[in-house]
Amino acid sequence: MKAEAKICFSIVLGAASVCLLLWVLGWFAQQTEEDEGSVAKLPSEQQAVERLKGTVADLLEVLLTDFPTDEAVVDRALELSYLYHPTKASALLGHALEYNPNNPILCRMMAEMSFEDGDYEQAITYFRKVSGQFSNTWEIQNRIAESLIALGRYQEVVDSLAERVEDPASPGKSHYLLGQAFSQLGNYARAKECYETALKTNPQNAQLAYALGKVYIRLGQPEKAKPYLEAFRKKQVDRKRSALDAANERKEPEIHYSVTPDPWRRGEVANLLSTLCARGNELYRASWRPERAEQVLKKGQTAFREAIDLAPEQSDSYREFARLYLLTDDNPSKATQLAEEAVALESSAQNYLTLGHAYRANTEDRKAISALRRATELEPEWFAPKNDLAWILATHADAAIRQPAEAIRLARQAAVLTKHRNPYVRNTLAAAYASAGQFARAAKVAESALEMARATHNEALAADTLEQLELYRKGKSYSSFDRAIRGTTTNGFRSALRE
Repeated sequence: MKAEAKICFSIVLGAASVCLLLWVLGWFAQQTEEDEGSVAKLPSEQQAVERLKGTVADLLEVLLTDFPTDEAVVDRALELSYLYHPTKASALLGHALEYNPNNPILCRMMAEMSFEDGDYEQAITYFRKVSGQFSNTWEIQNRIAESLIALGRYQEVVDSLAERVEDPASPGKSHYLLGQAFSQLGNYARAKECYETALKTNPQNAQLAYALGKVYIRLGQPEKAKPYLEAFRKKQVDRKRSALDAANERKEPEIHYSVTPDPWRRGEVANLLSTLCARGNELYRASWRPERAEQVLKKGQTAFREAIDLAPEQSDSYREFARLYLLTDDNPSKATQLAEEAVALESSAQNYLTLGHAYRANTEDRKAISALRRATELEPEWFAPKNDLAWILATHADAAIRQPAEAIRLARQAAVLTKHRNPYVRNTLAAAYASAGQFARAAKVAESALEMARATHNEALAADTLEQLELYRKGKSYSSFDRAIRGTTTNGFRSALRE
């Protein structure tokens, strides 16, 4: 009976959450309808964005009705509802966490949302839950400290940060927050030390200068406080003067064309649409509804064509249209054509990365390598093209194309850029070591990739990694480029880049 009650509760919860989001989407649609007359007056580029946004909202409404517990769909629904109706997004996020209580991205979103809403107790709970799972651990520790300060729990800030800030890599903000806690506890000497350290890392920060000046006054040293308070006053005056000069120099009033408050950039809308269409296509095919899968795909294709017709000079629509074809394994030659148009319009790392994938889908491997090399040159701090290029050079079936030494170098760079926490990158590094005959190292790295994949419930990657690991233990390299590169593109990079 308890099991039946639990099932009923889950169904009711899911239905209620879907209804809630449908209300949000309905509100969004209503806002759009009210402004239809204004949309026609927008410049063509903005009209293209509005078309893409409308299709995203329509698709989410359908997919959430049919797949209310799918993590990827809920995740994207959160993006939309958070942007257009933040108060409703909190309830939807709670629903998503019911089904995915340990998802680090959802937990981080709940933590940030709770912090912004002033629910600092809940923010601390979720920040602590994900502490250590993201590359920037200091940022999360600082958010916890900010929440504790807001709650007046200053001693806990001291207990959590005092030893941590002894690390030479600790950021200035951590010292500043620790100084705030010491100051509130009346330990002005320690507060002074913290503020001075923070000011060394950021000497132009007016707020730090002000805090240090106040502490010197508390310590009864007004003469030492004077230069810091004067520096703060001067920066405030300079800031006001700079803003006034900018206003006087502006010859024309600034015009904002958005119909509704819109923090999205064009590329983000296009990326969301391609990802959502691909996921919907996948879900419907898995549930034996090929007609619905085809409808989702055509809806996205139509939206991209309309956006390109309205703003043919914008590369984002071409790139994400190509990506949609690649994600659904549909018409790779068309994907190549669109990706080449994107590159012709804008020589960006994102565009070259997509072009590299398109060439590979058409088995034009040398062109793929060339495109990925260009992507790494344009954005050397981005791990994705390095990882893809390393994978090709490590696992390609043609010995003339394989370059194990370069594959290892690129994979190591990608691993450093991802703080060694991305299972796809670890998987690539293992394959690179194996291609160079370093099977013991390959097996060790593959074991860590397998552990990461299982920890994040990525069953597909875990299965692939386990298969590769067994080969490395037998002293054999791995050569199965198609499957792994597709998995990396559709799953690994999408989730990793969100972190």
